[in-house]
Amino acid sequence: MKRSYAVKTCLLMMLLCGCRWVCADDYVLDFSTKAGACGIYTKDWSWVDGDMEWLLSGAQNGNGKESIVRFGGKSNAKGVSYVKSVTPLPLVVREVVLNVQELVDEIKTFKLYVASDDSFENPIEVVNRTPVSGLVSFVPEKEEVWLAGMYYKLEVGWNNNTTTNKAAQIASLTFKEGVPPPVYTVMATVNDESLGSVSVQGKVITVAPEACVTYGEPAWELLEGEGVVTQNGNVFVVAPKSDCQVRINLMPMDVYKVILEAGGGRLPGETELTQVDCTAPVVLPEPLSPCAQWTFVGWSDTPVDEINVMPQLIPAGEYQPTAHTTLYAVYQKVQGGESVQTLKMDLDATIGWEVQGVGRGGGDTAPYYILHEGAAIFSPPFDLSGIIDISARVRTYNNHSTLLVTDEADNEWGRVTAWENILFTEVGVKTQDLVGTGRLKFTSETVTATRGVGVSAITVRYASVPLVYASQPNCEPGSGTGGQSLKEQPVLYVEGRAVCFEAVGGQAFAVYTLSGNRFCAGLTGSGMNRIELPVGVHLLSVGEKVFKVVIAY
Repeated sequence: MKRSYAVKTCLLMMLLCGCRWVCADDYVLDFSTKAGACGIYTKDWSWVDGDMEWLLSGAQNGNGKESIVRFGGKSNAKGVSYVKSVTPLPLVVREVVLNVQELVDEIKTFKLYVASDDSFENPIEVVNRTPVSGLVSFVPEKEEVWLAGMYYKLEVGWNNNTTTNKAAQIASLTFKEGVPPPVYTVMATVNDESLGSVSVQGKVITVAPEACVTYGEPAWELLEGEGVVTQNGNVFVVAPKSDCQVRINLMPMDVYKVILEAGGGRLPGETELTQVDCTAPVVLPEPLSPCAQWTFVGWSDTPVDEINVMPQLIPAGEYQPTAHTTLYAVYQKVQGGESVQTLKMDLDATIGWEVQGVGRGGGDTAPYYILHEGAAIFSPPFDLSGIIDISARVRTYNNHSTLLVTDEADNEWGRVTAWENILFTEVGVKTQDLVGTGRLKFTSETVTATRGVGVSAITVRYASVPLVYASQPNCEPGSGTGGQSLKEQPVLYVEGRAVCFEAVGGQAFAVYTLSGNRFCAGLTGSGMNRIELPVGVHLLSVGEKVFKVVIAY
């Protein structure tokens, strides 16, 4: 090992080749100076020169007479030999030049690792070069130089690690010294200290915003000096070109308003809801229907013309707005006869469905939810006894997993299985029927703990009494408002599990589930009528009047 002390004249170099570096001594790792042979490729051996120590693995200097070291042969590192520094190089490096005397075709890669410690687990930079004979140059790609105190590792890789004579013959490794970049001071402030604080460590500014605070436009400004600032969340990294001061601009987050359009129905409160703060939900009420025979079923972010398929609905109750928005009440009317209804969930179109504990997979072209243990997808509630078929766009992994379909009490309906490792639609195989009004639960049944099932769409078809939905119900003349008394007699009341109401004899009545399936029907008798009902929510129609009945226990 030796150093090359060439005397240079900077002015002359600048005149001749535009030299931007000051005069400096290069550091040369000269393999021709190694005395003694190491004839075993797989042996690790060190090389000490003054304060510097290097470690070589899978390399030898031939027969001790050649002025090269051979990297290659049968290595214990699966086709990789290397030389690395055990101690840091006290030199600012602008270029590393590898002098390759000869190499065989099977040598495939030269890689130079630069790290701040000798483990090389988190390198500052890795520079790849195609191996050729002659001088092979490695230069920094992220900064202009590698700073002093760095560790260096050169890897030589090849295809065949079972043959002993595959080698790259390398004469020297030269570290060309450069000029360390100037050290500039970065300072930071915030436009309003009541909104958050900033801290600076070197070139990194970390912001701690208060609750309900976001960044202004622009998020940062240079008050003094020159530099480039990049933002990643609450961290701002500065590439200064001088001493500089950065101001971080914060502003309170919006609180959103939700305007309620009840379609002629009566709201129990205001038509405009405002968040208390940016994290607080608003509470969506249940409006009283404007018409008999129409019942409120939920809210929609778009108005609904009369349709026969249940739209995506937002239930009454807590709702977290993400922007100023208008929601439209949706009402439902029971029609005669039976029909097939469809519930459908698509990826990112899950209103009315609950997606719980899932991950994301598949990239941008074929994304899907990943259901591992504990993750589940729930359908909106409907009459489970009317299920016709269930299909899902699923992805499983080499038959290791199945999409399991149950009710919320884990009674199994059946399974949906993809027999190939691709996305496609597969109809479920039914195990048994389910009963009652409720939600379906979709989970992953795995035989391998690390495998889940991917789901991008679910479709459920079920038979029910046809329903029609609308935001502006077409009220029949004189129908009045749902919930009024019958023929001027008292409104119904609930007693235990029975609904009681007075009516003149001979009026048609019927009880439906919220999904439209009929529970019972008949004609009223004169005076008090009493109907026993199961626990749940029901629609009772008597003549032209429709009532919502809740049996709680």
